[in-house]
Amino acid sequence: AHRVDPWTGTASWISWDSWNVTEYHVPPASASARSDEANFAIDTDNDGITDWDEINRFHTSHVNADSDGDWVKDKQDIREYVFDNAGTYSTRSSDFDSDGHRKELDPDNDNDGSVDGCEDTNYNGKYEPASGETNNFNASSHQACTPKFKILQPTQANPVNAGAYLDPDRILIQVLTQVPPAAPQPSYTAGDFSVEIGGLTAGVLAVYQVADTHMLVVQAPVQPSAAHYDLDVTLLGSQSDTENLAVFYQPRLQADQVLVIDRSGSMGDYGKMDAAKNAARAFIDHASVDDMIGVVSFASSAGPSPDYALTTITGNTERNAAKTAVNGLSPGGWTALGSGARLGYDQLVAKGKSDHDWAMVLLSDGMENVSPYWSDPTVGGVIIPSQVAVHTVALGYDADEILLSNIASQTGGTPYTAGVDNLPLVNASGVREVNVPPGPNLSPSLPNRLADIYKAIGEDLGHQQRLWERVGEVAKEEAFEVPLKEEIPEAIFAINWPQPGMPIAMTLRDPDGVQVNPGYPGMTFQDDLTHQQYRIRRPKPGVWTVILLARERPSEYIFILSGRSHTGMHLGFGLPPAERSVGSEIPILVVLADEKAILGAEVWALVQGPNPDMVEMMQLFDDGNHADGRPDDGVYGGVFKKTFMAGPYVVKATGWGRNNFGDWFVRYRTGGFHVLPRIAYIWQEDLATAQEYQKLLQGAGFTVDLIPFDDVVQAPWRFYSMAVIGPDTGGWRDHPDAVDMILEYGTPVLGLGEGGYAFFGMAGLDIGSPYGWHGRENRTFAVDRNHQVWHSPAPVPLPRDQVLALYERTAHVGIHIPKPDDSFVLIGREPDDQNHYNIVQQYERFLLWGFQAGPTDMTGEGRTLFKNIARYLVQP
Repeated sequence: AHRVDPWTGTASWISWDSWNVTEYHVPPASASARSDEANFAIDTDNDGITDWDEINRFHTSHVNADSDGDWVKDKQDIREYVFDNAGTYSTRSSDFDSDGHRKELDPDNDNDGSVDGCEDTNYNGKYEPASGETNNFNASSHQACTPKFKILQPTQANPVNAGAYLDPDRILIQVLTQVPPAAPQPSYTAGDFSVEIGGLTAGVLAVYQVADTHMLVVQAPVQPSAAHYDLDVTLLGSQSDTENLAVFYQPRLQADQVLVIDRSGSMGDYGKMDAAKNAARAFIDHASVDDMIGVVSFASSAGPSPDYALTTITGNTERNAAKTAVNGLSPGGWTALGSGARLGYDQLVAKGKSDHDWAMVLLSDGMENVSPYWSDPTVGGVIIPSQVAVHTVALGYDADEILLSNIASQTGGTPYTAGVDNLPLVNASGVREVNVPPGPNLSPSLPNRLADIYKAIGEDLGHQQRLWERVGEVAKEEAFEVPLKEEIPEAIFAINWPQPGMPIAMTLRDPDGVQVNPGYPGMTFQDDLTHQQYRIRRPKPGVWTVILLARERPSEYIFILSGRSHTGMHLGFGLPPAERSVGSEIPILVVLADEKAILGAEVWALVQGPNPDMVEMMQLFDDGNHADGRPDDGVYGGVFKKTFMAGPYVVKATGWGRNNFGDWFVRYRTGGFHVLPRIAYIWQEDLATAQEYQKLLQGAGFTVDLIPFDDVVQAPWRFYSMAVIGPDTGGWRDHPDAVDMILEYGTPVLGLGEGGYAFFGMAGLDIGSPYGWHGRENRTFAVDRNHQVWHSPAPVPLPRDQVLALYERTAHVGIHIPKPDDSFVLIGREPDDQNHYNIVQQYERFLLWGFQAGPTDMTGEGRTLFKNIARYLVQP
């Protein structure tokens, strides 16, 4: 026992048997004992150490069970220097390598270059050499990390189609190669992996890395029949994983596809609804005969019936009927994304053909705010385990890019993103003249950009490549040549324009100069309000001529040639979606391959940010110096650094050169990513509450940096979409330079409790000191129940009297506003007072959340409202 003697002021460890206890006192059985505060027993991260101890004794994270990122949890880290393997008390130094960090905060306890979780391989805080472990209290005993290895995609639940069994396609395989966060991340080459499908060797053409996942571009082997086959992947000849029946062979290539289109009220803004209709029509005409097509839309609800039931395409009759359904959509209402997704899925299950690929294309421009949500067991819980691939399109700045990206990744689909602004036409030189192929170009109008994305999805479903592309503006008549040097089974020549009132007529001549008219061998033709398309079976190799005629007035256009080819391009991004925040550097990666990786090509990427002026043309390299992995491996990379704004970034990639057969080629890919808003949370004394708010906001789609009060002036304010003033920051009067720094950058400010009250007072605002009183109110009255913070991105249910409890308990500050003027937006009022407001905004940029306690004391409605307010304040 450890005995503290208050008489002598000494303390020591003594044997209990030697302690001569002469007196003790037992209280009566009826005694009413005092208890510690309930929060002394709280263990937020469930690691066996209470929050109070983590915050005040060990200074570990109470919201992360493994504070030092070594895969040994905090309690097991502490256990190892307190007890021996048998559990006998046997202390060692908590800072074994004397680097100033206790073991629970030091991922490499003995400083031997091997992270503790790589030595203690079962993470139990014991050295067990019989289990192959090394000693993290001995610098001469160490070993390299063995990554956690697992096939992520494809799986038996979400298999991939490798195409015809005698002429298979390339497929993409994702494998987890995870080591502790504190350890150096491994990087592997194609030669480090071996892949078998159905017991036959598959060629690993190229590999690129996204955090702890490696993406393998693999050429599927020829198989004896069309069937499902097991997938085996091995790393470095030692670690392997198997997914049963994860790859199937089915010749094209028919697909059953449902368009799921958001028609909520916000789709009426910025021409988004018209652009979505334009793109949907282009997608419908891209689909092949014997494919199936269906249309579902959603607003406050979906259905009960689809807009156009899933139907087999026999010709233009079904295509035109589907396009008529699309043309009838009109915006209005909320965003029932979950209902729309489920109705689309139900169509595939009820009417889809078992020997077809099943896919949905889900477009949305906002946050889902009507149940059932995607996360509900009746929606995502049903769709994710199915074999339905959901390709997602995030439209505009308020789209829930994180949710849509997760939906695509969970179902084997591809996420796409698009902005809303009209953009300048640019080329590789940054000038308006566009007629300089084959460099990448981005359509300036939203309808053409969306049509580009929908055609890209159609190409994926058809196992096709983008063989040629051109963006421009035709004033009267324009002609250009399109090379098609290889023999392909089918070519789709398509032209799209933004508005029905700006039609273009396309004339096509084959390499022999013969004009493609009705009766041309193997040709079918689709015509629409905003596009024309020739589909030609077994087109002649050579140079084709395209002639465009503006029939009424000058019109912008995008021309696309699609077809199936063994020379292919893959576009990816080397940073996980949750880490793509303002100020981050995002690797852009392109893989070129036929039967093996293609070397020596020229590859460019055009990146368009949320602001029309944010355009960058980047050359990508395969030299090992541009986040592209090893040199000369067919992976071309470059790092995009201009993530100055939150929102959608569209990427157009082009690669050209000679393939491994010696033939000249050019390929195009359309993609994109979303950059998350980055928030600065300023704290002074209460790190625990700061971490609680960080966790809450990161769960709402933000990246949150915790900024100590003394570091405010040095923080990178140009990267922040919002500043959150912690309730514990009371020193603003003594730091006017910090106040001036935040105000100078024009950053929206969300002030919490007494800290926000003090900051706004120093900023000279009427929602700050001294214009308030103080109390312990935990409720608010919704001044305007129609204000968006009560509905978006998630609904906050209000009772009839509009009074809502936001906290179980809290202190508060209420602002006295007896005669509000136009500078105020009144959101929440104290229920028992007509003139004091505990949630109030001033001058659009500043908002006071007048409650002192943190998220753990909030009600569920309080947490939802807070997240809604954060989203409201940072929106463009």
